Amino acid sequence: IETGFGYRDPKRIGELVRTYKPDILQITPSLLKLFLKQDPDIFSYLNCLLIGGEIVTHSVMQELSKYFQHGRAYNLYGLTELAIWSTVKELQLNAKLSITAGLPICNTKIYILDQNCRIQKTNTEGSVCITGFSLGSLTSQDEERGRRFSIPELGTARLYNTGDVGF
Repeated sequence: IETGFGYRDPKRIGELVRTYKPDILQITPSLLKLFLKQDPDIFSYLNCLLIGGEIVTHSVMQELSKYFQHGRAYNLYGLTELAIWSTVKELQLNAKLSITAGLPICNTKIYILDQNCRIQKTNTEGSVCITGFSLGSLTSQDEERGRRFSIPELGTARLYNTGDVGF
């Protein structure tokens, strides 16, 4: 709903939400925290929050539950290089459950690999690697940096090492 740099201005975003009353807002946890402190009423206009780009904490979700009681919130994880989400998890606002990156979206797979590019056992820490149709837009620079690679045993043409650690 906004072009230029207005999307970075919390006051302007608040004005736009009140004016246009969108159903969905995509937001980073940092900006979410800012709104919870300065303008929490904007959440009453929304039906869905797409939260991503940073780690979502329990304290933020608990605070959000005071103002956002009728909608759904999702944690989204993906590659900055692709500007696309790779996993999604619906968040339970008051739950004490761990907040995870969720499950891969359609046409995407996530692998946790060790330093020798072998698949890790469940709940074992390793490098988060993504494969799927979204990798088509990566550049040759990513391949040169060693972040895009193939593992024939997985039956996939390309994987991308996100640089993140997961389990």
